[in-house]
Amino acid sequence: MEYGELGPVSNKSILVVEEYQPLLNTLLPILAGFGYQILTARSLNEALPLAQQRTVDAVLLDFRLCPSCPSDCFAEKVRITSPNSKFLIWCTDDKCIVNQPPCAAATFMKPMSPDELAVQLDAVLGQ
Repeated sequence: MEYGELGPVSNKSILVVEEYQPLLNTLLPILAGFGYQILTARSLNEALPLAQQRTVDAVLLDFRLCPSCPSDCFAEKVRITSPNSKFLIWCTDDKCIVNQPPCAAATFMKPMSPDELAVQLDAVLGQ
C-alpha cells in the first residue's frame, strides 16, 4: 500500500454526509490527503442524488441524520447504484455503537484523529 503525507493513498470515492460545516471543513483536507475522491452532503436528501449519479465506495454518515430516514433505508437506495458501498456510521455518543445499524460496516465515535480515521477507512475499504 502506498502512503501519502497523511496516510494511505487511495483512488476510492467517499460520500461524506455531515451537517456540521466546521467538521466538514476539517475532514475534507484529511480525506483529500489520503487521496480519496470526496463528495459531500449536509443531509440525506442532498446525499441521495449524489450517490445515485455515480458509484461511491464508502459513505461516511452522521448517525444524527438517520432518524428522518433510517440508515438501512438510505443504504438500500444508495446500493442500487453502488452495490458494494461500505457504510461507516459515526456519532458523538455511544448510540451508534450500541445500536449499530445492520447496514454499517463500522461504527465509531467522533471526533477522531486523522490516524484513527485512516485505520477505520483502511479496515473497511480493504486497502
